[in-house]
Amino acid sequence: LHDALPIYIQVVTHDGIFHADELLACAALSIAYGRDNLAIIRSRDSKVLDLATSEEDTWVIDVGGDFNPSMLNFDHHMRDFNVPNRHGNKLSSFGMVVEALLRRSFFSEVRQQLLDFSNKVDLMDNGIKKAEDLSFISVFNSYSDNEEFSFYAALQTAIAYLRSLINKWKEEAIINERLEKAIQIRRNGIVASEEYIPVDERLNALEDVRLVVYKSKAGVFNIQSVNVGETKDFSVRCPTPEAWRGLRDNELIRASGGLPLTFCHVGGFLTVTNTDDILEAIRVARIIIDTP
Repeated sequence: LHDALPIYIQVVTHDGIFHADELLACAALSIAYGRDNLAIIRSRDSKVLDLATSEEDTWVIDVGGDFNPSMLNFDHHMRDFNVPNRHGNKLSSFGMVVEALLRRSFFSEVRQQLLDFSNKVDLMDNGIKKAEDLSFISVFNSYSDNEEFSFYAALQTAIAYLRSLINKWKEEAIINERLEKAIQIRRNGIVASEEYIPVDERLNALEDVRLVVYKSKAGVFNIQSVNVGETKDFSVRCPTPEAWRGLRDNELIRASGGLPLTFCHVGGFLTVTNTDDILEAIRVARIIIDTP
C-alpha cells in the first residue's frame, strides 16, 4: 500500500457503485488536506483492506468492517454497529469522517452547519430519509462505462458542491451577525445596514419595524417593506406611495419630487435608490413612512 501511495494522505474506500457518504467523505478530506495531497484506492480486496485497517495513517472509509477513529477506520456496515451522530441518528461513513475532521480543527467556522448536513447524509445512507438535493451523486454511476472515471468525475462535483455549501454557511454567518447588529440599532421603524441583510421572518417578527434599508449587489441602497405578519409572504406592511409604483428612472424621480430613485415595484414593497449614501436612503425611507 505504501508503494502504491507515496502521498501524504492515503484513503481507501470500496470500488463498484459509489454513494453519497463515501464520496462526500472523500470530498471533505480533499477540501481539508487539498485534493493533490490525497491518494484514493478503491478496492474490496481483503489483502488491501487488512493492510489499510492496520495502518494508523490510512483513512479507510465505508469498507473494512471496522469502526475505530483512532486508526482512521470508518465503516458502519457491521451487524452490531449502532454508534449515533450528534443528532442521535446512526452514523454513516460521511458523518464519521466529519466528526474526525472536526476533532482535528478543520471546518470549525461551520461546525454546526456541517454536522447538520452530515446528519442528512447519515439519514439517507442508513435508509431513513431521502435527501433530494443529493440525488445528483447517484447519476454519476451511469456517467461512463469506466467506473474509475465516473467516480472521479463525481468526486470533483462533490468537492465543488461541498465547498460551495461551506462558503454559503460562512456568508450566512456574516450576514446573520450583520442583521443582529442592524436590529439592535433600529430607529423610527427602520432597520438599516450599510451592507446586504435579508428581509425575512426575523424582521417580520418585530412589530415596530416597517422598512429595511440595505445595500444591493449593484452598490446602491434598496428600501424594502417587511411583511404584515411574521410569515414571509407577499403582504406589505409599509407600501410605497401609490404615485411611485411601477415607475422607474426619470418618471419616478419626477413623481417622487426629485428623490434619488431608479425603480419602484408595482406591488409597493420595494424601492431602489440610485445612491450609495445610507443617510440619503434612510431619508427616502422616512418619506415613505410619513406619506399617507
